[in-house]
Amino acid sequence: MKNNKKIFKEKFLLGLKKYILVFTASAIFITTAISLYSYSDLDPSPFNVTDLDILNILGKYGATISAILKFVYGESVWLLIIFQFFLIRLIIVANISLKSFLFRTFIFALCLLVISISLQKFEGATGIFGKLLITKTLSLSSFFKMYQNYISPITLVLFGLISFISISKNLMSFLSGIRSFFKFLF
Repeated sequence: MKNNKKIFKEKFLLGLKKYILVFTASAIFITTAISLYSYSDLDPSPFNVTDLDILNILGKYGATISAILKFVYGESVWLLIIFQFFLIRLIIVANISLKSFLFRTFIFALCLLVISISLQKFEGATGIFGKLLITKTLSLSSFFKMYQNYISPITLVLFGLISFISISKNLMSFLSGIRSFFKFLF
């Protein structure tokens, strides 16, 4: 009888942790999506001082969060919303731990930085790191042409794949999804 109570307690605590993680990730997903959707360049933020009213639906908090994310990642910040959605799905379906959740989030944040830098080849609005890289490489015109023509698309594909792997259940499910995609195409 005591073993049953202990097992029930362990399962209950594990389920509670999962629900708390899903609720927290969902709250972050919703607030990030709403703040980015209602982003305005005219809102007061760490990068803009103005006396105008805040247009962001979430007020000063939303204006600040969206301004920081746009500053760091540029227009590729919308990939963050997609990642958050799939990560919540992964928490529910695959029962990943908090440690795995944080690791995958960190990996995706790094991949998103490189993706935002790589998007400058396609005239995408890059974040601050992309602008810094462009400024530094413009002085080396031959390297910049090589970077723009070869390295940038390669890093875009490579880090895009790494980011997709980070939101897959595991590597095998990612590879089976790729296989199914190519079977569908051909």
